[in-house]
Amino acid sequence: MLFFILALLVYQDLPVFSKVGLKSEILKQERELWLYREASDYEKCPVLYLLDGKENFLTVVGIYQSLRRTNEIPPLMIVAVANIDREYDLSPSHIDVDYMKSGGGPNFHKFFKNELIPFIESKYPVTGHRTIVGHSLGAIFNLMLLTKDSGLFQNYLSISPSLWWDNQLISAELMQEVTKWDESKAALKLFMSMANEGSLADPNGKIMLDEYTKLKDFLTKSKRIAFNYRDNFTENHL
Repeated sequence: MLFFILALLVYQDLPVFSKVGLKSEILKQERELWLYREASDYEKCPVLYLLDGKENFLTVVGIYQSLRRTNEIPPLMIVAVANIDREYDLSPSHIDVDYMKSGGGPNFHKFFKNELIPFIESKYPVTGHRTIVGHSLGAIFNLMLLTKDSGLFQNYLSISPSLWWDNQLISAELMQEVTKWDESKAALKLFMSMANEGSLADPNGKIMLDEYTKLKDFLTKSKRIAFNYRDNFTENHL
């Protein structure tokens, strides 16, 4: 009931909220987008792209509104991408498990680059400054984008990334890639956080924590990317 009341309050305070469908030739499906933009803002503004869009939309809009009231954040457009097959779309590579399809991340990357971003930037008054936010598998997808196509976004927020995925493939590839960058990449910003994954029954929890520590230490020492982090070890994965 509390969540329902909060949801109503947030929706009542949404100056411009809309849902649109984007037909994707790449994904062979129509993807639902939840869009938020301040009605008073007619100037071009940056865009925040949100993965797990329907699940995280209200929370992120609520945080954004709170930060805007205290002028801690500039005007943004929020583009929340709804899921259809989350595990497939957000996983950077295929792993052999029976309970889910995987490995659609590279194709989802193409959707972002060739369809979603051009659609938003041609239809709405926005700048080319982009932020992407993801949690868990969404966070490992973010790190894949940073590794494979670092210029697609300027800011990457990676919350409790599933660093265990495919024998820690993405963190290994990211560290290898960062060593090749020159200092011009230092304008890129990555924020990463991790909860107390070791308390989970899932054995991947300890792998996530260990790999997070390894990656955090590496990126903290690097001069090739603007890196910040937060250890949320008193919180759980969700």
